[in-house]
Amino acid sequence: MSRQQLVIIGNGMAPGRMLEHLFEAQGDFDVTIFNAEPRVNVSLSLTELDWRFIGTIDDIPRQAARCVENDETKIAVFRTADDRIFALEDKCPHKNGPLSQGIVHGGCVTCPRHNWVISLETGTAQGAAEGRTAAFPVRLDGRDIYLQLHPGA
Repeated sequence: MSRQQLVIIGNGMAPGRMLEHLFEAQGDFDVTIFNAEPRVNVSLSLTELDWRFIGTIDDIPRQAARCVENDETKIAVFRTADDRIFALEDKCPHKNGPLSQGIVHGGCVTCPRHNWVISLETGTAQGAAEGRTAAFPVRLDGRDIYLQLHPGA
């Protein structure tokens, strides 16, 4: 089956709303979006439509987190001292403490409630602790952060 080309031209939220309708589409598309803001102009394949622009790296202080919500799930998006970006469900696997309020160090976050150390990459508790919170795929495009709203495998 050949790939189809789809071009979306719009301002504001119109391209995003149009993309929502593509989730129900059959087949494989090459999608190009043209918007008034240059950083919004992107090319996507149907398999990449699951990524959501959530802000820029400058929106998150180093060694801190900001939260986004997806339905009933709160997702903490972390920035490390060396500008790596990670996303975890904002629940410690121990007693659901808010990881977004924890201390970010290296590639981990320490839960503010009971000091559990959680890997930012995998969501897995470190050391003798056992448990895991959902980790979400993120990617940087320049300084823009994109989040996949379904946890990674």
